Amino acid sequence: MIKNKFFILYFFIPIVSYSQNWVPLDKGFNSFVRCVYHDSLSGLIYAGGDFGKAADSTVMGIAFWDGNEWQSLGLGMDAQHSSGFPNHVQSILRYGNDIYACGGFNQAGTIYTDYIAKWDGLQWDSLSSRFNSTPFRFRIIDNELYICGTFDTVGNIVCNGLIKWNGSQFSNVGNLPRFDTTEFGEVNTITDVIKFQDKIYIAGNFHGVDGLSSIAYLDSGTWKPLHNGVVGTFAYVTCMAEFNGELYVSGLFTKQEGNTGDHIQKWNGVSWSEPGNGLFSNGVFSQVNALIVLKNHLIAVGSFELAGGVPAERIAMYDGQIWCGLGSHFNNTLLSIEVIDSTFIICGGFTTIDGDTMNYISKWTGGSIVDTCSSLIGINPLDQEEYIFFPNPCMQYLTIKVPDNPTKAHVILVKNLLGITVASITLLTDQEKYTFNSVTWPSGIYFVEVQTDQGRAVKKIIKE
Repeated sequence: MIKNKFFILYFFIPIVSYSQNWVPLDKGFNSFVRCVYHDSLSGLIYAGGDFGKAADSTVMGIAFWDGNEWQSLGLGMDAQHSSGFPNHVQSILRYGNDIYACGGFNQAGTIYTDYIAKWDGLQWDSLSSRFNSTPFRFRIIDNELYICGTFDTVGNIVCNGLIKWNGSQFSNVGNLPRFDTTEFGEVNTITDVIKFQDKIYIAGNFHGVDGLSSIAYLDSGTWKPLHNGVVGTFAYVTCMAEFNGELYVSGLFTKQEGNTGDHIQKWNGVSWSEPGNGLFSNGVFSQVNALIVLKNHLIAVGSFELAGGVPAERIAMYDGQIWCGLGSHFNNTLLSIEVIDSTFIICGGFTTIDGDTMNYISKWTGGSIVDTCSSLIGINPLDQEEYIFFPNPCMQYLTIKVPDNPTKAHVILVKNLLGITVASITLLTDQEKYTFNSVTWPSGIYFVEVQTDQGRAVKKIIKE
């Protein structure tokens, strides 16, 4: 139990024998973590999801990290569908003096409350009106808490998936209509809401008259379509973010169905365009689940393998011009991401990263990044011009010329599009040229990475 509502908590996570780029937060959880939230006021990290345990402690659907272990918020959420697992928590956010949680639960602690509750640091409480279905996400816009989801009423307010809360009462947002949802259910599904260029935008899985298709904006009290929307038989938008003055929209949609981008596209206020060459998978299913901005980079997480043609399994970074990947392997999807200080925490359905046990949540500590986003977090880019790669394209041999005395020894790695290392050579202090025999490499695109204690240089090469 937290004795004081507000306090600043400084903590460190000891780095033991885990993946060089990721560390666990204690032993993680026993089921999916759907959301993670860093409360900058208290310094606490909150996690929500389907879990019932953190290590040996009972934490029903929601927990906070005290710097050493996960602790429960009171009795947590109900467990109506299973004795060991609660109905899930989908989103967590501070608003005013309280921490708000929403999801599929009907009880918080000993309080009966449908789908939404608030924690004051000591106990759970309900809000003034009941939701009739699941909220999906919180956003704070103009000092009010916006809530979107699959609900169509809150108390006696008909709201069709979007409502706002000022701390004491709910109110409608532009009288959002019920769209034509005959293919996808009987109610609107609003997955995100954001303010962009002084207008409120919503996104999700909805279709209606006048071109309203998975994205719309509120203009002078009327909901309007955004330039043909996001189209496709099963297309929908999962999340939005503003980055470099443009609105980025991600989800399950493709250019093949008539959209501008594959799973991600951006709106500048006039037209759509695609950042890079999109996010996609070599398999059938690709989806972006969350977007966040950190240090002038946009980070996307979800179920995909490539970002702009660069290997980026389930997580990718975009600097406004190019995509890059983190070079890690996850055994299941990523559902959410949260900035904490100068790094970030991810959560989802994974239990391992690069073969190391993480159990649904992990913190990034820096390390190898595919392609050229190496300056993001504690990784210095080397002077690319000092490193010469030839011939490019190559057929039988690839040579890399490095500067004199490349400081202390590290390595040159050659990785394929899946991020798998196909060859490596250790750098020597008295050697300037290194040659790989590339005869056995399949034709295609590769990334050659030179690593030293001063940073890294990366070059894309083609094997013919």
